[in-house]
Amino acid sequence: MVLIAGLGAGIYFGWPYIKGFIGGDPFATPDGTIKYVANGLADNKPQVLWEAMPASYKQTLNDELKKSMSNADPEIHSESVAILQKLSGVLKDKKAMIIEAANGAAQQGGGDGGLPPELTDNWDDIIGVLDILISGKMADIAWVQNPDLGAVLADEGAKIMALPGLETLINKGMQEDQDSKGPKSVAQVRTGLKNLEVVVISETETEATLKMVSQDLSPDEPESEEFKMVRMEERW
Repeated sequence: MVLIAGLGAGIYFGWPYIKGFIGGDPFATPDGTIKYVANGLADNKPQVLWEAMPASYKQTLNDELKKSMSNADPEIHSESVAILQKLSGVLKDKKAMIIEAANGAAQQGGGDGGLPPELTDNWDDIIGVLDILISGKMADIAWVQNPDLGAVLADEGAKIMALPGLETLINKGMQEDQDSKGPKSVAQVRTGLKNLEVVVISETETEATLKMVSQDLSPDEPESEEFKMVRMEERW
């Protein structure tokens, strides 16, 4: 989410955004594109990143992934998924024993920590990431042989982003970053994205210059530098 926040996008209740709700094209304008993507990310919908890509980019990514998986053996794939499913079951069923053993080993080794509470307190959600992956599309050999990254983002990606335990871990990392004066929680990032102002400085049919303003995401320097967007294949 921190990286996503760096994309610098937000929701703005202007005409392009309204058009998205009434059947118009949210990608018709550069600022409309940014607002649509940011709003989706704030709502745990990573598939908006895929939707915003030019068609040829999507095809290239899927084709390259398909090439990398072309030699996948159905039997080995099935066995690998089964092993991971068993591992997930063990990690869940033997949670207390595993945590106790890990903490005991750390103490015997002269350490005074053991597993961090962020891990033990959010154990189920962390294992939940594995569960989502091994029960989703990547566990299906038919999908592996003809992959669609957009479908994974819409399904597994959204589920992972919505895990409360994952958000807790990210929040801790943000709060421990003493150098950052920006948001200290995922919730604050979402608010910042939704309140972000996108300013169109100039625009032609194929190129636009914009900047963004956000007191929430960057209190010290709320106004970004100007940047350009180029229109390609009906996408900005």
